[in-house]
Amino acid sequence: MGIMSVLILGYMYGFLWLRRNLLSMVWLFSTPFTILFLFYTIIGEKALPTAFVGSYIMIFVGAGVSVMGDIVWIKREIKLQDIFVASPLSALEYMAGIALAELFFSAPGIILLFIPLMIMNSSLSGIITIIVVPIFTWVIVSAISFYISTYVPNARNGWQISSILSLILTILPPIFYPIEIIPEVLKPLAYLIPTTHSAQILKQCVKVVTLSSNEILMSWAYLILFLVFSIFLAVKMARWREI
Repeated sequence: MGIMSVLILGYMYGFLWLRRNLLSMVWLFSTPFTILFLFYTIIGEKALPTAFVGSYIMIFVGAGVSVMGDIVWIKREIKLQDIFVASPLSALEYMAGIALAELFFSAPGIILLFIPLMIMNSSLSGIITIIVVPIFTWVIVSAISFYISTYVPNARNGWQISSILSLILTILPPIFYPIEIIPEVLKPLAYLIPTTHSAQILKQCVKVVTLSSNEILMSWAYLILFLVFSIFLAVKMARWREI
């Protein structure tokens, strides 16, 4: 089992689905690229760096929250998860495989948005940041989605909850807008959301904002701590086996 199981699951539920259902790419590109288009037409070229950052994070968050809908569907509708539970496959490997599938499915959009961000900061540290930050974000959201999915009673609720989670992580926090416009009393709430820190680091990377060293360090530390916490939820607190 192990890494091979993760790769097989990712290939089955991500790459194969995209290859056999190319129209799915319409759904993939719809929201982030619509927002990108609106930013450009309404505000102009100066808004593009922020729009690229926001859309880039949104695609990774979308890949993460989709884990919930797919896992609930596999578990509740087609009853296939019972086979995985009875196999040597662990909950972490199963989660990683489905999460990788969502990443494979989102790969075309990720590549299209990665290119302009890389052009904005082509230094080695900039490219590493543009790769690592969204990967951390994707793992965090995937782990939280997996944890929640194990308690969701049906597929309809799964997609509804995943939509709400996507809203909380991509629209409400300051991803597509500057954090400075948030009232001071609400800023602590914004900083509790991990995607706020993802956006701040990427905006600093492409020179949309200027952060102090302490602010950058705080955002990285928060992302890492939230990453550990989310994996703990998925591995130790998720209801992998039905009682």
